[in-house]
Parts: sequence; structure tokens; C-alpha cells
Amino acid sequence: MIKPKLLATNITIDDRGPFNLYELNDFDFSENIELKEDMGVYIFTTRSKKIDGKIGHIIHYVGKTIDYGSRFNNHHKAQDLKKVHPNCLAIHECEEDEMDALEIELIERWKPELNEKFANEEIDDK
Repeated sequence: MIKPKLLATNITIDDRGPFNLYELNDFDFSENIELKEDMGVYIFTTRSKKIDGKIGHIIHYVGKTIDYGSRFNNHHKAQDLKKVHPNCLAIHECEEDEMDALEIELIERWKPELNEKFANEEIDDK
């Protein structure tokens, strides 16, 4: 089990949040990730500095889980995610009864390429 570096807490991504943001350097989906959160909605992103100096995220996939401790080992989108090289994992901790609505809202809002067949845009984090 790997323990990713916590980059930031309580951030917003495109005015949604709060998210805890973890660095995923070279994560290959063969191990699970040790996180402090138990359950919620998660987002795989590629984080980079934009021309204007702000940090942006390309959102690749939005998902949900009731157990972060076992969710990422052999993730059903692992092969697709490996191709886009996400370097961050954003976590929004919430109760199980909130997950479905939030996951659907974020997918409809951002249209991540691995959730649906749509083009991505960069999203600012604050």
C-alpha cells in the first residue's frame, strides 16, 4: 500500500469542493492507496502550471467509493488511466447517500474523457 503526499486540503476545483489533493507520482494501479478519508467521491487529474501561472487540472475520471483502502488496486479504468498519466487524486469526503448525486453532477459538469466520450478542458483550482 502506498501513501501519497497530501498537497493541499480544502481546495476548490472549478468552484466545487472541498477536496483534499494528493500527489500520485508514478502510481501504477498495482497497489492500493493509503488515505485518511474513508469514503466519498474521487477525481483523477493531471495537474500543471498554466501559461498565466495558475495551477490547472485536466479531469480524467470521476468515481465514488465506500472504501478508499481497496478501491484503486486493479481499478476497472486502470489501463485507460495509465495512458493519460494522472498525477493527482482529489478526494471529496462525503456520506454514502450523497455520493451518487455528487458523482453524477461532477460528470455532467466536467464531462471527463474516461467517464464519457467528451473532450476535456483545463479547470482552475483555488
